[in-house]
Amino acid sequence: MTHVVTLIVSLAAVSHGAELALPNFEAAITGLRAQILATRVEQVQARNAAAASDLDRLASDTRGLQWTAQRLRFDLSDIRRRAQRYQPSNDPFFRSDLNRVVWNLRDLAWAVQRIRMDADRLAMNAQPDPNLVSAARRFKDSFTWSESEIGWVANEARWAEWDIRRAGFSMEAWDVSRYSGDAERDIRDAHRSADEILRKVQQPVPQPTPAPQS
Repeated sequence: MTHVVTLIVSLAAVSHGAELALPNFEAAITGLRAQILATRVEQVQARNAAAASDLDRLASDTRGLQWTAQRLRFDLSDIRRRAQRYQPSNDPFFRSDLNRVVWNLRDLAWAVQRIRMDADRLAMNAQPDPNLVSAARRFKDSFTWSESEIGWVANEARWAEWDIRRAGFSMEAWDVSRYSGDAERDIRDAHRSADEILRKVQQPVPQPTPAPQS
């Protein structure tokens, strides 16, 4: 009889301990879920802050292209005019000025390429986020004048190419055509990526699916 009583007491103690352990286990799971959620929120906030910073930087860089392209268009127009009447004796600085224009066109093409690559990356990773809409719109709007100016540069370069070639500078003429064409294509592609970024971040944020009721 004593053994039976002892067994009953032991089972009761185990059952009571299990009842105490269950709430503790559930509390631990709840705390773990809260930590995971907080970590995810921090990661999303950090990613969004980085994306907003990238978009503002790209918008500033893109706006700056307007003035670079404008100066280059004037320089190309001057080179074209001088190439039409070029003689080594009457324009000894033509070659050096032409090379400077080629180098500046190369730098413009490289700058636009960097913007296009960053815009492509951001467009690929963009997700619905109302906090990024303003930055995305600023980036999109930054193309308004820059893309137009680079288009004028490419147009001027197409005309200048033939005059430069006729003046005896075939390699330089080819570089003028190549770099201006690269800049025109990349600025157009970057603008498309900016449109895609804005389209994606403006989408409604998906709502989490509620957990099934037990």
